[in-house]
Amino acid sequence: MKIDPRNIYKLNGVAQHYAWGGFEFIPALLGVENTGRQPFAEYWMGAHASAPSMLNNAQQTFKLNEVFAAQPHLLGDHVRHAFHHLPYLFKVLDVREMLSIQVHPDKEEALKGFDNEESMGIELNAPNRNYKDRNHKPEVMVALGDFWLLHGFKQPGELKQTLTDVPQLRSLLPIFEETGYSGLYRHVMELPVAESDAMLQTLVQKEVRRRSFHESEKTEPGYWVGEYYLNRPAKHIDKGVFAIYFLNIVFLERNQGIFQGAGVPHAYLQGQNVELMANSDNVLRGGLTSKHVDTAELIR
Repeated sequence: MKIDPRNIYKLNGVAQHYAWGGFEFIPALLGVENTGRQPFAEYWMGAHASAPSMLNNAQQTFKLNEVFAAQPHLLGDHVRHAFHHLPYLFKVLDVREMLSIQVHPDKEEALKGFDNEESMGIELNAPNRNYKDRNHKPEVMVALGDFWLLHGFKQPGELKQTLTDVPQLRSLLPIFEETGYSGLYRHVMELPVAESDAMLQTLVQKEVRRRSFHESEKTEPGYWVGEYYLNRPAKHIDKGVFAIYFLNIVFLERNQGIFQGAGVPHAYLQGQNVELMANSDNVLRGGLTSKHVDTAELIR
């Protein structure tokens, strides 16, 4: 299987239909009809093994990752020697509903985590798998319009003020003052469900009511709590709600960008962007998701 570099090939990316995606933006970008009303969350352009782009001409179709494996010289000498594969993944995202609270590992932790899960015999597509590859996942994004996200912990003074101002969270203030960010985060993530529900139930109910009456602003944590639970009845409150109060709410205008390195907790809240990252799909989740949350690994 070889391509002829003298020929022209069309590159077709892969649409990812995650539930949080929008219905119109990416189909319009691609010029396709979304007759089935599927959510189009991400459009991947790259050579990641789980969703490689396709190269097409009139006669043949090739997977991009298999092309580079068979003809590594096409990467160019520098990239081939330094990385041995295409080192980046390019995406377009349409965030209709907020994503999970998450962090990405650095290169060393990705190597250790992947090899450890391989030795444990955890299938690559298993729902409890943390590490899908041996790569880190630093990412830079540029907004295509108004874009909202959570990014990094608030500065100490601001976080203390938040814990003071929200009655349901005041009991966490001395824990933060004594143990810092890691101690605070460990404490809330390891709370028994009954205790975290007791702290958060009335807070969530209040913010859902405020959101339904348009009384909260996007600059407030309560807006996003209300947005998340507005049409989402829940027996238990997701502990990711704590992170909405702990993290910075960031607003980007069109053409503004932001970088997220290893270990920075973040979550995309709303909007469209383009995103460039290392060729990885390693995500450690910290809540606001039905997917696997590995609290111990996340905290570590």
